[in-house]
Amino acid sequence: MNRGTGFIAVIITCVVFGCVPGCTSRAPETIVIHGSTTIEPITRKIAESFMKNRTVAVTATCNGSHDGIRALISGSCDIADSSSKISIAEMDAARKSGVDIKEFPFARDLVVPIVHHDNPVRNLTKAQLRDIFTGTVRNWNEVGGTGSVINVVIRNDNSGTHDVWNRIILGGRKEFSGAVVQPTNSSVLAYVAADKNAVGYVSYAFLNSDVNPVSVDGIQAEVRNGSKRDYPVSRTLYMYVNKKKLTPATREFIVFILSNEGQRIVRESGFIPISDFSRD
Repeated sequence: MNRGTGFIAVIITCVVFGCVPGCTSRAPETIVIHGSTTIEPITRKIAESFMKNRTVAVTATCNGSHDGIRALISGSCDIADSSSKISIAEMDAARKSGVDIKEFPFARDLVVPIVHHDNPVRNLTKAQLRDIFTGTVRNWNEVGGTGSVINVVIRNDNSGTHDVWNRIILGGRKEFSGAVVQPTNSSVLAYVAADKNAVGYVSYAFLNSDVNPVSVDGIQAEVRNGSKRDYPVSRTLYMYVNKKKLTPATREFIVFILSNEGQRIVRESGFIPISDFSRD
């Protein structure tokens, strides 16, 4: 697989908060978060709101869902953010390390195929997407576009978005070996925006006017369709903790995300509140 420059490890420091104003007598308690780049916008906004009137420092490093799970298992974080469900292998690794994993679903998201503005394709079936991303279909004229070679853009193996896309669209089939690999939603979007023959996939919350979203099986990527479970490529976003090391501050942070205020921030960040999804 041609991993190109996208294979470079990406570490984004999302949030670093110190003590609230006026707090000088003691160091703040710290909540350390590792994991998903997709969840970074929620983490940043939730932490900003959570820190108001609390003597707690929140730090978050966003370089992939699986990195977050590994960090939780090794004991180097308090919360692992993941845009895909923890795998059986990861659960086995946790048990072997004496880590008691507790899962907290807190939002829903849509994974959306995207193309360049000049590409006339506006809908693809799951079967067509499977054939494109496995390399079976190599030319846009085979799926309603113009006669140009398709440049496939995917996420790296550390990505939860990559896991979800491969599970739902590829169904266990091998990815196209010539795909260009990018480390984040933003880098996929930037690549597709600059390449008229490219196709990639991103979280719904990262969509902007630089690219065109593509419907899947005739269903548009919209919050309404995601909430009703109609859109074919959707997923739950999770927080994972080690129950054996769950501190009061970490517990309070999780409760805050699941509260009305936290779920409002989830919605404002471009995701679907888990509370809304559960009611449908």
